Amino acid sequence: MVRADQAAAALDRDVGAPSSRVRRARRDHDTVDLKIKRSDTSGATGCVKLPTAGVKKVLVFASGDGGSYHRIGKTTKGKLTFHGKPGGRYRFFSIAVDRDGNCGAAPRKPDLKLKR
Repeated sequence: MVRADQAAAALDRDVGAPSSRVRRARRDHDTVDLKIKRSDTSGATGCVKLPTAGVKKVLVFASGDGGSYHRIGKTTKGKLTFHGKPGGRYRFFSIAVDRDGNCGAAPRKPDLKLKR
């Protein structure tokens, strides 16, 4: 039997998906600055040290007034500026992508809800 974590370590390749989360928003006059927490979830599993590729970018998605989600941008710095309509209700989530191309899944619930 071959364990996936041992096979990944043997290949010296990161196969774990990184994670990210839109943590908070700071409102200004006509913009919202989003702060995004990101982390590489790879590491040690049992006695096997897994390689980590590091987070390359974070894709950020928004939904306005209960509509479908659309990608509003990508960031490598952990923050993003969003311009929404005053009075609108917005939901946000993010997906991290590492240097090996692994990406996290979209969450079932939004990371952050905001009324402009």
